[in-house]
Amino acid sequence: MVVDRRAREAIRSGALSVFAPAVRRIRGRFRPGDVVRVETGSGELLGHAFAQASDRDIRSGRSPGIVARIFDPRGEYPDRSPDEIVLERIRERYRERKRWRVDRHRNHMRVVFSEADALPGLIIDKFNDLAVFQTTCPAMERIVLRHAEELLEILDVETLYEKNDSRKRRQLGMEVRKRTVAGEDRSSTIVEEYGVRFHVDVERGQKTGFYIDQVENRGEVQRLVREGDRVLDVFSYVGGFAIHAAVGGAEEVVGIEKFDRIVEAAYENATLNEVRDRVKFLIGDAFALLERLERRGERFDVVILDPPAFVTSREHLERGKRAYFDVNYKALGLVRDGGLFVTCSCSHFLEPDDFVRIVSEAARRRGLRLRMLGPLRGQPPCHPIVPGNPDTQYLKAMFCTVERT
Repeated sequence: MVVDRRAREAIRSGALSVFAPAVRRIRGRFRPGDVVRVETGSGELLGHAFAQASDRDIRSGRSPGIVARIFDPRGEYPDRSPDEIVLERIRERYRERKRWRVDRHRNHMRVVFSEADALPGLIIDKFNDLAVFQTTCPAMERIVLRHAEELLEILDVETLYEKNDSRKRRQLGMEVRKRTVAGEDRSSTIVEEYGVRFHVDVERGQKTGFYIDQVENRGEVQRLVREGDRVLDVFSYVGGFAIHAAVGGAEEVVGIEKFDRIVEAAYENATLNEVRDRVKFLIGDAFALLERLERRGERFDVVILDPPAFVTSREHLERGKRAYFDVNYKALGLVRDGGLFVTCSCSHFLEPDDFVRIVSEAARRRGLRLRMLGPLRGQPPCHPIVPGNPDTQYLKAMFCTVERT
């Protein structure tokens, strides 16, 4: 598979996905999951990759997205098999995270973060004694399933669960599955972070079951909340920020979440941490509920905003920016003078500087002045960032004090 100059530079900078428009020529026949050689026009090896599409589909233009995922940028193949390379890399990533003590204040972590860990198309999260994996790469899937029992030992868990139910898999024509593939047959456990415990249901929960990426920001909220504070947690999911705030000493915490089933899980987590009497959740559309709270004259010492990704593609960038402006504008109207505003974005298509500008403009329109408590925060060390590969950096979190001008 011969790629163009732009793809060559991207791969040299750490990118591991090959997109269809970058392919200049194809030599030979292959199917999804086969190993292919990725090279420059002059024949320089850029790495060995797992084909994501067949040569026929690439030639005909039926595969417009990712067509190959580089698993071997160092040229270890064919002296080492793909299985050996992938398994050793998983083992290395887990050792790295233990070495850097990413689990010092928690018993969960992301063990494999796709391209950032040189295992493109693969996610592995460890929740206490249960690990869950997701993949959109047929070859990665086969390797993990072939070595499922071995992975129990590598990851030091009792259960390996497959959570392959994403929309992307359906688009790729891959089978959708949710099941235990090794060890004890179960799909739930309890995790702990900064002294706060949460039920994790990997089968019913969103993504892999729990949002590990906000762990340090949740811990920071717990640290900053004062005794007696009134706190609003918008897009609360299973109560992550809300319960940290209550454990931190908040007198009253109000969460907003759209779905009844998720709110039930949030209340279970509140009970687990013995703060059920100080936490309540409103069920409904966040935008509408924020407007209702402002009409009623409600004010909070701390407002936390952690919405889903409003920008899911470059084509939706402007529409997503408007959504971020609207929700921040509405939420800022509920922060007391001198209060704390925590606002986040998990859209990797939205640049950090653009996010700060959007929030700042929303505050200006409100007649408010923001002061950030330090630089823009992001994802924890178990979600590493590869310089030169913007796809690996996505989470942004502003911690700001709010003052009326």
